[in-house]
Order: sequence, then structure tokens, then C-alpha cells
Amino acid sequence: MPTATLCTDEFAALTKRECGTLGLPEMPLAVLPHPTSALLGEAAQAKAREAVQEVGYILTGEADELAEVYMNKIYPAPKRAFRAAQPGQTESCRT
Repeated sequence: MPTATLCTDEFAALTKRECGTLGLPEMPLAVLPHPTSALLGEAAQAKAREAVQEVGYILTGEADELAEVYMNKIYPAPKRAFRAAQPGQTESCRT
């Protein structure tokens, strides 16, 4: 059954790694800008149209073609790096 996974660009690299770990490195991802709540008016409508087009492509595309396109797709690292707090630190993420 065709499936489209949506995530924001902040989590795309992590999602791609998790898909690979689960044996689905070719899993198609439709990526939206993070945070989506920052989009308003025409900007929100434009991004929604883009997402609908990509989801449509994912749901109706040929499996072999989708696997080839999405297998090698590279997503940039998140804007913020998360790490465990060190002793004496209160902040657990750095920007």
C-alpha cells in the first residue's frame, strides 16, 4: 500500500537514519519547513501546495522510481544539535 511520510526539515535527517535502521532506506519523505506554525497566509498555502504535490507523487509513483529517488536523497543535519547535559549544565541542547 502506498504510504507518504511527512516530517519537518529539523527531523528529516533523523527520520532518514531511522528508516535505514529499520531496513527501509528508500522510504519516501515529504519534508516541510520547521516549525510549520511559523508559516502564515500565502507562505503557508504555498508550502501546503508543495507538500500536496510531493505526497501525490509519492502515492502515485512507481515503486522502483521512488526507491531510486529517495534512497540517495540527503537531508541536512538539524539546525540545533541535541546532546545530554554535562554535569553542572542545565541546557541540554545547543544552537
